[in-house]
Amino acid sequence: MSRATMVLTILVLVTLILVTPGLMGRPSELSSIPILIIGLAKDQTEIVVDVEGAVQAYFYDRIVLQVDSLPAGFSAGREENETYTLYLRVPVNESVAYRIHTYLEDQGGNYFEYNITLTTQREDDNRTVLTVVLDDEDRDPVIQVTSPSDFRWSVPRRGSR
Repeated sequence: MSRATMVLTILVLVTLILVTPGLMGRPSELSSIPILIIGLAKDQTEIVVDVEGAVQAYFYDRIVLQVDSLPAGFSAGREENETYTLYLRVPVNESVAYRIHTYLEDQGGNYFEYNITLTTQREDDNRTVLTVVLDDEDRDPVIQVTSPSDFRWSVPRRGSR
């Protein structure tokens, strides 16, 4: 009986820690953690690159997305202040790699940043495979995703402004 009460008490306290800042009008730092999502449109002619709050909708002070092809030829970027999410649509091109850079600033003065390199290739069954190289990681830097699945990766906090 006492063990169950202790476990329940801990769960209630953790819930209160996460909920209380939101009730006071300030989101918790946990809610500002962003996620980078990369997937294919249904017709497999465009790549959709999206960045948003991983836990819940979060109002970021600034979001920047930049996509450049390697070798040079295609470049697209967007930057918005005071927004919840930002996305870009990029044409599928199996002959180039795309360098994707994302940068976000939260309301607490923290910034989040991440870099990846993306290539696409078509399999024999006509499905497109996304190959993602995690440029900022030392271990296991390559992930492959086959459509209709998408790539999801949390954008780590890099520091404070």
